[in-house]
Formats: sequence, C-alpha cells, structure tokens
Amino acid sequence: MSHIVVYTSDLAGNLDQYTKLFKFVADNKADSIIIGGDIAPIEGQGNLKQFQRKFLEKALPDKVREFKSSLTAKIFLIMGNDDCAANLDVLKNNDPALFNYIHSVRRQLTPDFDVYGYSFVPITPFQLKDWEKFDTKPSVDSPKKGLLGKLGAKSKSYSPNARLEGLISTPTGFTKSKFDPENIQTSIEDDLSQPEATQNASKTLYVMHTPPYDTVLDMLNPFAGGGPHIGSKAVRTFIEKNQPYMTLHGHIHETVDFSRFFKQNIGATLSATAGNDQNNPYLQLVTFDLYDVPATIKRLKL
Repeated sequence: MSHIVVYTSDLAGNLDQYTKLFKFVADNKADSIIIGGDIAPIEGQGNLKQFQRKFLEKALPDKVREFKSSLTAKIFLIMGNDDCAANLDVLKNNDPALFNYIHSVRRQLTPDFDVYGYSFVPITPFQLKDWEKFDTKPSVDSPKKGLLGKLGAKSKSYSPNARLEGLISTPTGFTKSKFDPENIQTSIEDDLSQPEATQNASKTLYVMHTPPYDTVLDMLNPFAGGGPHIGSKAVRTFIEKNQPYMTLHGHIHETVDFSRFFKQNIGATLSATAGNDQNNPYLQLVTFDLYDVPATIKRLKL
C-alpha cells in the first residue's frame, strides 16, 4: 500500500507558493496535502482580521478550485500563530471537498492512520496572541518559595523574550489580552495530555505548528536573540512519552538554514519541518509515502 503526503507550512497568503504546492501535488498525483499553520496573509491594508478573512473566503478556495480538475488529494490544515482565530468559522464551515480543518480534531487519513492537528505555540515576542499559550505549568512536586522559586517557575512556563501583553482577534476587530504567570489556567502541556490527543498515537500523524524543543527543528537565527532553541518543551515531552508515528512542524522558518537538517528522530518518532518562508520566491515542502516514511521522505525546493 502507498499514500503520498505533501506537507508544508508558513505560506502566509503567498499565492505563488500555493500555486506551486497544488501544481506539484497534481503533477505527482499525491494523496494528501497537509498545511501546518500560518496560512493567511500577515500584512495587508486595514484590519488584519478582515484582510485574512477575505483570503480564506475567496482567494484560497479559488486557488484550490483552479486545480480541482487535476487535484484529487484531500487538504488538511490548521491555523498558526499569525492567523486570526476569529476567522475559524470560515474553515470549520467550508466545503470538506476544499479543506479539512484539524486543530484538536482527529480525522482518518487512511484506513490505517489518523491525522491530528495542533495550532498553539509557546508565548512569542509578537503581538497577536490568538494561538499562544504557556508551554507548561510549574511543577507542583517540589514547590519553591521566594524570588528564586518564582523565577524558576516562570522560566519553565515561558521564554525570557516572551511578550505577555498583546491582542486577540474578535468578530469586530481586536481586544487587549495579557498572560498572567501567577495564574496559569491552561497550557500546551494540558492540551496534549487529553485523550483525544494521545489516543492511537503510534498510528497517528501529528501536525503541530510549534516544533519540539532542543531539536534541529526549532533553531532560531542566532542574530535574532532569544536563544538557539525556542520550540515547545511540552511537545518534546509529548513525543518522548507517546512515541507517535510521525510529527510535522513549522513556525521557525529559518531552522533548516541553521541546523542543516529538516528531520530528527525522537526515540522511534520521526519529526520533520518544511522550513518554509513566505518571503521566499520558492516553496519548500516535505513529501513522503506514509507507509514507508524513512525510505521516501525528502525536502524539496520548488
């Protein structure tokens, strides 16, 4: 059996990249397209939320329809931290012949494998906070009092360059938001411990916008600050504990440029990134046969 998957992320509304993606899939008769977040434009005139909404309602569906006669692959996608969550209804209510939305949703990819998506990333230095969360909660096993205890807890919950104040999108625009490190209600760690996330992991392809911490997939430009690794510790722990079949990531556009690798094994799990950047004139993607990933996986520049 064979099932060809084409994966990329971080296209951020670049229609030239979408064209290259769909043409490649059509030419190679791939079975599934997976887009791992940051799907809509991040720069535009006027209200960003409305600008992205028009893209999701019109430009992207039109691009899919342009190739529909030669495109038999199903499209699975999630939002990323640059996408306004107030536009989720567009994706959720869309024709499944166009898109299948998979954030915190488990769908059948083949009779043997599921696909499961997850959009949240650890708190960033950026302003939009729709898809950001504390990565983990401070440990309650050995609570520490005083300043050093608080500093230790904070350093575990979010990175030093994280911006705790920002904006979240609403149906009418944006509203101010602030993360409170003294009152962490929920975290990425919490989400990934839910039964819907952990079930049947050995037969699930996970699509997580954030990469796992301390890997070749989460390396930031050393001149950008914030340390060499900025991925999710909760995602890393999830992979180590549950050993999913495979995980796909995005978010850190330049990681492959600095690490020189697009994939890494964490135990028995193969994790990979496309390392795509919407500002490039080319598209970077990963393709593989789901039934023989180690022998078939490759990263391409189109």
